Amino acid sequence: MKQLEKDIFVKVVSIFTILFSLLYFISYLFVQNYIIEITTATALNVEDVMHQFHIIWLEIGGIFLLLFFIALYLIKKTLDKLSCDVKELTRYIEDISNHKTYDAILEIKHYLEFLHISITLKNIIKRLYKKDKK
Repeated sequence: MKQLEKDIFVKVVSIFTILFSLLYFISYLFVQNYIIEITTATALNVEDVMHQFHIIWLEIGGIFLLLFFIALYLIKKTLDKLSCDVKELTRYIEDISNHKTYDAILEIKHYLEFLHISITLKNIIKRLYKKDKK
């Protein structure tokens, strides 16, 4: 589970970083090629345009970082819930396979998919119990 958490985290960070860098690069080229040509025709200074460009990108970068940390928080909460349910399923299966405690309790708290898996497991356990009784 730790490897899954690490992989998801690395992928999310990579996607955000690549998108931000790409967006910055495209806008920088846009300013260099189009806006500077327009401003040289008018009375604006190139340094003033670049200063405004950097101010805008600081604001966009701040918004991007805020969204990044919100997404990171939501991913962390989701991974915690997933980890809790997977640990519960793992514990249940280990109890059944190692100790043959067919009456072990399984409580899925967060995700419906894991609940369906647990119901299927309980049905399999009932069949195993009946076979062991014979």
